[in-house]
Order: sequence, then C-alpha cells, then structure tokens
Amino acid sequence: MTTTQWSVFAKPWADRTAPQLAGVVRSMGFDAVELPVRAGCAVTPERVGDDLLPYGRRLADQGVRIASVAVDNTAEALTDEVFLACQRSGVPLVRIMPTVRGPYRDEVVRWQEILVEAAPRAERYGIRIGLQPHCGAFVHTALAMREVLDAVSETVGLIWDAGHEGLAGEDLRLSLDAVWDRLCMVNLKNAVRSPVEVSDEFGSRTGFAHVWVDGPDGYADWAVVLDHLVRRGWRGPITMAAEYSGDEPAVDQRAAADLRWAQQLWATSVERVDR
Repeated sequence: MTTTQWSVFAKPWADRTAPQLAGVVRSMGFDAVELPVRAGCAVTPERVGDDLLPYGRRLADQGVRIASVAVDNTAEALTDEVFLACQRSGVPLVRIMPTVRGPYRDEVVRWQEILVEAAPRAERYGIRIGLQPHCGAFVHTALAMREVLDAVSETVGLIWDAGHEGLAGEDLRLSLDAVWDRLCMVNLKNAVRSPVEVSDEFGSRTGFAHVWVDGPDGYADWAVVLDHLVRRGWRGPITMAAEYSGDEPAVDQRAAADLRWAQQLWATSVERVDR
C-alpha cells in the first residue's frame, strides 16, 4: 500500500523560478508541490491564466508536479480564471481557508453562500475546492468545517490539518473519521503553545502563542494520523506544510527530515497492516 503523493507547500520558496523551486523540492525528497497563487509569488492571481501552465511545465521537466494551489482566503479568489488555469495545467485542487470576520453563525452562512455559488463553476472545470481549518479567526477544526461542507456539493472537500487539529485538542482519529467522506488532502505540520507576556486593555498577564515545531515534537501524533490513514486505505495526497518557527535549522532541512520520518511511520503502518 502506498500513498499517491508526498507534496510540500512551496510558500517558503514562493518567488523562485520553476527550475529553482524544482531543485529545492527534489533535494528534500518530494515529487510534488502545493503552489501559492498569491501576490508576490511566482504565479499571481492577476497572471494565473498566463503563467500557471508554463510554470507547471517547467516543474514537470524536472520531475515535479503541482498537486494543488493555495489562493487567498477570500470569495474573490475563487475565480473562473483560477479554475481554468488549473484545468489546463492538470491541477485538481484549490485550497482556501474560510476566515471568520464577524459573528460566527453569520460567517458560517456567508461561507456556505460563497461555496454554493463557487462550486458549480469549479465543477465545470473539473476542479475541487478544498477547505482547510486554521486556528484563530477561521473555521478552526475539521468538525466545525463539517457544518460548512454539509451545505454544499461534494465538489467542495476538506483538507485535514494535523497541526491545527492538535492545537484544538481534537481526537485525531475521530476528527479524520468525521470528514472522511469529504477528505481531499491531508496536511502534516505540528505545533505547541508557549507562554508569552500579554499586555492590553485587560492588563498584563501570561498568555499562550502557538509555535510551529518539527513533526515529532508537537501536540499532533503523526504516528496515530498516518496509521489511521493506512488502515482506512487513504490514497490521496499528503502535504507537508513546511511551516516552522525560528530560523534554524533551515526550512528545507527540517521539511526533509519530517518527510523521512513521516514516510518511515507510513511504511511501518503498512507493514503492520499487511501482516
């Protein structure tokens, strides 16, 4: 049993040329990327129709394919231009993280309406929209995102994120099971909370900030996650977020180490299941 693809989010190298990015990606051991299509990146929203296809072809020449693209977290980012460019480039998935800008109930309804409108356009081009939970002012867990998903067609799927589920204290197996029928990608990253001094209108006190750490060191147990994926027969993409706090070691070194560890965990679970 193998997963179809190990991908890495290219955000740390977002402005690189395709040959430069391919070199970094291959050196880490990946053969696919999630490409940000945002301002300041090699492919921008304004030029996605012109630039995504040739950029993807240059990556492919070096043995790297685009598994997904990540757009801005706004309704305006879900454009026909993005969907068409993805169709022409063979990119099946567009990732977006639903923000919460006002009262939570109102925001859930707002995103349901956004996606009810966008999903038929994405489907016309054969593209899926993937919703990723995020801590903070977003729909923040897979279980919370289920309410959004249930109001829209299966063109809209769920991108499950180990780091954010861990920060929320979710049971990782139950969280995956709750959205399994809509799962379209799995993100691997990890985090802990660290005490910080807070001073605001409520006074001075100790608060907590999340810190992005190496895979073995955070709240989300990747061994549990990957074993559950193996046992349930997951064949979809697994994407390393390559998000770490601090400057040392370098991001590419940490992502490469996390990939090796994740693949070892995956292989161990496959061996256990196949006995």
